[in-house]
Amino acid sequence: MAVIRAVKQVYPNTEIKLCLWHLYRNLELNRNRIYGAIENQTQLSLNILKRIKTLSFIDPLYIFDVYEFIKDAEDNEKDTAFVNYFETTYLRKYDPNNWNYYRVFDHRTNNSCESHNHVLNSMFNSKPTIWKFISIIREEEEELRLKIISIREGEFNLRKKKFYSFK
Repeated sequence: MAVIRAVKQVYPNTEIKLCLWHLYRNLELNRNRIYGAIENQTQLSLNILKRIKTLSFIDPLYIFDVYEFIKDAEDNEKDTAFVNYFETTYLRKYDPNNWNYYRVFDHRTNNSCESHNHVLNSMFNSKPTIWKFISIIREEEEELRLKIISIREGEFNLRKKKFYSFK
């Protein structure tokens, strides 16, 4: 929340979108925390999670109406606890527009950022000296700058995707 507020303060016109992969993972972790082992979960509890996940793709005008429908499906204390967790965290704490992707056709995850972070982490040993860190960051910056220039000039050196046949 602090990062979102800081970004909004410095860049007020920025549209904040939460990563769906992380949102769903967080929902699943909290479902497992509330219900316990997956084998202890009822089909209804699994359906409640699926229904909550669908809220990220419906018209934001109807999120609260659909949420009330999901809430009515509660069957026991654990269902109530999970639905209340979702309401408290994602309907009150966060603006639903931050995690709703209705009519959004570009990125729904931050995979590109995660990928770049992985690449950067792989460049360093566990504790590089400040000079080694600066040297590696400069090399990476130069490489990315050259890639941007070549893309602007119309040169695309894209890697071919590997396709596997399972015949």
